Amino acid sequence: RRYLDLDGSLLFADVSGFTRLSERLARGGRVGGEAISEIIDDVFTRIIQPVLDRGGDVLQFSGDALLVLFHGEAHGARAAAAALEMQRALDAVPTIRAPGGAVRLRMSIGLHSGPLGVARLGVMQDVLLALGPGATATCLLEKAAASGEVLISSATAAALPASARQL
Repeated sequence: RRYLDLDGSLLFADVSGFTRLSERLARGGRVGGEAISEIIDDVFTRIIQPVLDRGGDVLQFSGDALLVLFHGEAHGARAAAAALEMQRALDAVPTIRAPGGAVRLRMSIGLHSGPLGVARLGVMQDVLLALGPGATATCLLEKAAASGEVLISSATAAALPASARQL
């Protein structure tokens, strides 16, 4: 099917600091280029693992950001737990020393739960797109989130156990 309406949670995470790091490591020539590739691989492996552990699906990479879908039982709670674990995983990445100074990578996350539209586009290669008000709400939450912060919609908060709403 090319389009699907579903009830789920959409998580948008944007890692900041890669541009600054890339610019600084580029001063190191080829060695710097190899270093940034290794760092990107390490960072995204760390932050994607909680998504996979909680049953999420990475829909898209967009530069230094990713869009993740959770659906099925307790999708809001699983998505919120993954978001916090992703922040902890990135916090565990040490400050990176580079020519011109050290760089600390940070991440902002927006999370919304509710009705979502997902479209599959493409001929030679499929691309999944999240569409509609739920996707817009997710992006607006991420945009409003400060570095190191997870912002969730009221719909996601309502899906969480009372003990989790105190975070």
